Amino acid sequence: MSTKLFISAYRLSHFFTKNQILRIVGLPIRILYKILKVIFAIDLSDKTRIGKNFKIDHGFGLVINYKTVIGNNVRLRNSTTIGVKKANDSLAPKIGNNVDIGANSILIGDITIGDNVIIGAGSVVINSIPSNEIWAGNPAKYLKKNPECIL
Repeated sequence: MSTKLFISAYRLSHFFTKNQILRIVGLPIRILYKILKVIFAIDLSDKTRIGKNFKIDHGFGLVINYKTVIGNNVRLRNSTTIGVKKANDSLAPKIGNNVDIGANSILIGDITIGDNVIIGAGSVVINSIPSNEIWAGNPAKYLKKNPECIL
């Protein structure tokens, strides 16, 4: 329930980032969202582009760079970091649709995660992952095709 509240607050705050007038009108909402980020210990900018049906399970310690692009039906778990390799880098991960990312995972750099991908808990992903695969490990390695996607 608490992560649903957080995601709803994100969506509302994200709406108010679209132009200068909305930023001014939505300032109280955006301030409330920043307070919720501290309470929930989730670092997720309201400028991050996130698709529909985004889910966070036990979001404590979640960090997502604002340049990251997240598709539809993505599920994240606690202590996951998604970001750039260097502080001033502009290349962040792009995550496809129907992706499940396990707890304590790290996704960094200019990588693309395809659709229907599962990333195991504790994985460190530094390379792109094609669609319909399961990866895990440090560094993350291919394990097998995602059985839910085999025709």
